[in-house]
Amino acid sequence: RSAAQRSAGRACVRVAAAGVGAGARLPSFAAMAADARAAGRGSNPLDVYGDVERSLLGQAPRGGEEEAAAAAAAAASQPALGPDTAPPAPKRPRIDLDALEAQAAPPAIVDVDLRTAKKLAVAFEKKLNANLEARMKYMDAPEKFMDSELELDEAVKSLQLLATAPQLFPELVKLRLHVSVLSLLAHENTDVAAGALSLLSELTEDPDDEVGAGVMQGLNALVAALLEGQLLPLLVKCLARFDEGVAEEAEAVFHALSVVEHVLQQGPDAIAAAGKETKLLQWLLARVKRRAMDSTKLSASEVLSMLLQDSEANQKQVGAMNGVDLLLQAVAPFRKKAPDGLEEEETVHNLFNALCTTLLPSENKARFVQAEGIDLMLLIIKQKGFAVANAFKVLDYALADCPAACERFVDVLGLKTVFSALMGKIGKKMKIEDGEKSLQERVVSILASLVTQTPRGARRDRVLAKFVEGEFEKLDRAVELLDEYKAAVAAAERRWAEEQAQYEDAGDEDDDEEEERTSALLDAGLFALQQLCIVVASCVASRDPGLVARVHQLLAMNGYDAAFLVRVLQGAVDLVGTDRGEEEQRRTQGRLRRLIAALQGPSAAPGAAAAAADDDDDDAAAAATTTTADGEPAAPPSADPQEQEQEQQEMDLGD
Repeated sequence: RSAAQRSAGRACVRVAAAGVGAGARLPSFAAMAADARAAGRGSNPLDVYGDVERSLLGQAPRGGEEEAAAAAAAAASQPALGPDTAPPAPKRPRIDLDALEAQAAPPAIVDVDLRTAKKLAVAFEKKLNANLEARMKYMDAPEKFMDSELELDEAVKSLQLLATAPQLFPELVKLRLHVSVLSLLAHENTDVAAGALSLLSELTEDPDDEVGAGVMQGLNALVAALLEGQLLPLLVKCLARFDEGVAEEAEAVFHALSVVEHVLQQGPDAIAAAGKETKLLQWLLARVKRRAMDSTKLSASEVLSMLLQDSEANQKQVGAMNGVDLLLQAVAPFRKKAPDGLEEEETVHNLFNALCTTLLPSENKARFVQAEGIDLMLLIIKQKGFAVANAFKVLDYALADCPAACERFVDVLGLKTVFSALMGKIGKKMKIEDGEKSLQERVVSILASLVTQTPRGARRDRVLAKFVEGEFEKLDRAVELLDEYKAAVAAAERRWAEEQAQYEDAGDEDDDEEEERTSALLDAGLFALQQLCIVVASCVASRDPGLVARVHQLLAMNGYDAAFLVRVLQGAVDLVGTDRGEEEQRRTQGRLRRLIAALQGPSAAPGAAAAAADDDDDDAAAAATTTTADGEPAAPPSADPQEQEQEQQEMDLGD
């Protein structure tokens, strides 16, 4: 840069330092220059910054003739300069940075005991009552109660000291301090309401460090009292009331969302209340749909994701209010566009997570298909942008247990995309948030849904035909991955057994032994292994001679046979839970048992169908899972022709 630019830059830094020291809010340079021109002074950067600096340091700005006379007097007092003598550098006032830092240092932390807390609460109640009386007395003369509101605002700020002593919250709840604070959320003065939101955000924040039981009990007591006092409905009214175009009110909205986030961390009861008793979900959906990025949008996406995470009621409510389509509109801009900064990147992840959890109820999957969500996800993948991994995750959720979604996926040519990903042609050169392994597992899960959920007919034939083309290269890849996950799970099993042996030698007992074992195996890739076994077993169940022969050939080459697939699938049957209902549990277990029967041979298929058709029959279920003396699953007993016909009808209907 030129010397003039460097000088102007240094002057700007001095002005900023002086502004910090004086506690002043500086205007823009354009406003500074306009003031200088209006006063008849120069408007170049050095002159403008010099005037502002002198003003901040308590020196009157010079202008016009006085400045010229002062310059002439200063020149006359200096000795004559020769042609080779440089003029002395002008002296500028020095800024004491240490003094500025001391002024900006935070105040010392005050230890708050019960007596101090009660004093603060009583002082706040007095200021609140005084303000209410002044407002009622001088209803038409705001200037007469403005002083009381300033005092009330200061009293609210003083209560923030209570955030350092959560163990005292139960006593403050007995004094009903929370009721008075909640009343401020409906105060006519938005500044007072904003101050109350800032206070609640401080009081409800969950401490990051390890704290004693008293601290958490106090925090829980306060949150419970606030919820009982209708905190959430009041917060929603505040969100609708504030204008985010005003900086102070936009900050109040951010604090309101922070309070919601802190409250939701207390458990499922608060999450259910937020979705059922307020219109919070509706406001959040509208807020995250806005294209402009700010901290409030990030906070709104986090709260929305939390509300949908473990609440089926909230998921269904979002679907009923057209939330699936709104979320698709929110993520659509990122099919090509990369997030601008970490805040926007986190917001995008939150939106995709919210979309995934929304798709858990079956009725929302249908809405997703109708809104062309599958088309959008495939478009995102084809663009090879930032959200590729998120798009695969959404497709995984959408296709699970949804034949209509699988049909749509085949119709819009999604098979080419997912099989390209299986072959490793997608994601290699892209930054995948959860790693290439996670993307691989998503692809495997999608394939398992396609081979089991796509109704029998032309579409399922198209799915299975992909395993035949290219000299069975897709099937070869599936078995290759199966072998990799088999080795990873076996290694995890050995590690777990060694750890258990050490615990037993030490005399330790573990009541959750089986649960920990399952968790360790799932972390190692047990779920992906099960999905790959479903894919390979479906190829056998297709009864295509080429596929069946190739499967047995590949298994033999890797040193095991169909019995291994049977054992893995039997384990999957045992792991199917009832979290999505007993009916869905029976359907899933029935599909797995039919695949087991197909692997064991044609003679076993009818018996497996009978077991799947009537899961309430204990004898049939036991027959489907009986093992021989060698530990291998035994073939179920054969069924009568009527049961065979029932199985065929179920298969024709797409399981």
